[in-house]
Amino acid sequence: MRSASNAYFPQVLSVISIPDREGQLQKAVDPVWEDFLQYAETIDDLRKERKKAKVFGALEGLSDEEVFGEIQRRRLGAGPLGKA
Repeated sequence: MRSASNAYFPQVLSVISIPDREGQLQKAVDPVWEDFLQYAETIDDLRKERKKAKVFGALEGLSDEEVFGEIQRRRLGAGPLGKA
């Protein structure tokens, strides 16, 4: 195997995985957007909607600020968030 070309080149592997928080946020908001969240105009409206079982379950683990930011992004018609 001394003459094999792959014997001389190291293999580079990435061992760090950074979770896609924006993707998780968008997936959490999607199922409750049409029926509940598109009508939330303030963060207080969002808190009222979160009291509903379906919304509570979908948004569990996400802060009000994160969810309201996603609501505003969708309302403004902005595209998906990009990575910096």
